[in-house]
Amino acid sequence: MKLVLARIAGTLRLPTTTTDPFALYGIRTEFTNALRRIACNDSLRECHACETHNSCSYLSTLSQELSSDPFARRLHQKPPLPFVFDFPRLDADLIAENRVEFVLSVFGGATGYLGDYLQALGSIFTQGSKYGVLEKLESLDIWGGRTPISLPDGRDPAGVTLIAASELAETMVLNGEKMEISLETPMVLPVDGAPLREFDPCRFLRTLIRRVSSLAYYCGGEELACDYKDLSLASHNIRTVESSISWTIWRGNKLAGLTGNALLEGDLAPFLLFLSVGVYAHLGKGASFGLGRYTLR
Repeated sequence: MKLVLARIAGTLRLPTTTTDPFALYGIRTEFTNALRRIACNDSLRECHACETHNSCSYLSTLSQELSSDPFARRLHQKPPLPFVFDFPRLDADLIAENRVEFVLSVFGGATGYLGDYLQALGSIFTQGSKYGVLEKLESLDIWGGRTPISLPDGRDPAGVTLIAASELAETMVLNGEKMEISLETPMVLPVDGAPLREFDPCRFLRTLIRRVSSLAYYCGGEELACDYKDLSLASHNIRTVESSISWTIWRGNKLAGLTGNALLEGDLAPFLLFLSVGVYAHLGKGASFGLGRYTLR
């Protein structure tokens, strides 16, 4: 896999008035509007009529244009957004500490827009913001090592580490044929137009394969050399040994999904690359803005 990603950790100083534990999960509109303000040279024009549309970070990031290749359209369907936020839930103990950390992961060619993404965040997380003030940015390497970076001023930030997605599987160690998965934020996996209400490892793995292969294609420019039919068949052999996963409602329908832990058993080796990338890419509806986060052990 040729796909690369950059992971940026940001430290926020929370406002003293913070009471909403899910506040950070609501930045979608602010982020997209801020990115347009930063990227757009002519806000009165339609995006595709602008002479800079081919290099515009706003349009390239959010247009989610389908491939012109009919086979790719059938295989990958809707292109994924090329970034994912990891946000904390602002429970009382975190609010009391007054500072929290979020992580932004950016995939493939979109790493070239990282400067614009960080400027957009800087314009949101500023003095007087209901979310807090951005105090620090750090680039994370594959093992969690940190390199301080500065908020860019019209250029790409220096010192950002690029992580090869192909190396992520090397950080994972299988315990025989068992693996524990923890769904940390609500995961919504649509099936026939309705969200899956019970965890199904086969559905989970097949959806994960589609997401990671789509990221590789649309963000990394690569069609993965794997047999999707064989992987789909193999997913039926993964079993749930133990599970506490259930449908959880954080707030209404927009912040609801599957959370909890499950012990999986079976030949997971063919899925390690997809599972390892998915830790950073999340899975399901709302993945780019914090939902569908899971960890493995």
